[in-house]
Amino acid sequence: MTVKFQETVLNKVKQIPKGKVTTYGAIALELTGSARAVGQAVAKNPYPITIPCHRVVRTDGDVGGYCFGVDKKIELLRAEGIEITGGQVLNFERVLFLFKKQKKRKQSSSVSFVSMLVFIFNFISLSIMSTTPRPLINVVISVLFVSLLSNVLVVVFMSNL
Repeated sequence: MTVKFQETVLNKVKQIPKGKVTTYGAIALELTGSARAVGQAVAKNPYPITIPCHRVVRTDGDVGGYCFGVDKKIELLRAEGIEITGGQVLNFERVLFLFKKQKKRKQSSSVSFVSMLVFIFNFISLSIMSTTPRPLINVVISVLFVSLLSNVLVVVFMSNL
């Protein structure tokens, strides 16, 4: 783990507001790193409490570890209004903080719908092309054209989200 990676992780941790938690995995998704590497960077936080690493929990809502002990982490989270029972964050979805990029990703469920439409479009186009006798070069050109067209549709749709 590099110092730059740790600084980047801790800068993300600083963005978590009081009364909210995020996960090691959510930070990893934001930085394209691994949740384990994020956990190591958070564990080496030189300024706990100032940089609120106690607000980072496991993906399943378990509070996880803390440099001053799990009891202190639970105490800090409770002081911020987060309910904990049996080492688990209650109302996890309600108090979960996602970064802007992840919120947009979560809201764009229509992306999978577009992917499905592109697949159906490609399947129908290729089915029609394969039932009519054509020279091989025409089939290859048609397949490339259909793929290009479907990719353009996806890019246009994604840019409008």
